[in-house]
Amino acid sequence: MGALAGHAAEQSRLFTSIEEAHSSLQGSFDKLSTDFNDLIKRLGETQDHSQTSRPPVVGGDGAVLTAY
Repeated sequence: MGALAGHAAEQSRLFTSIEEAHSSLQGSFDKLSTDFNDLIKRLGETQDHSQTSRPPVVGGDGAVLTAY
């Protein structure tokens, strides 16, 4: 019986350590996920410098009709 009780205590200790590791990893994942989403948002709002801007479109009288 002593070996069985020792085994149960060891399993309980291991389970607790695994729960702590999981909690730590979950916190790291949540921070990484938030940082990634912020980066995607910033990149989506950043101008692509490899594309040139369109020139203003002028009408027949030289007035600018659109500006980009």
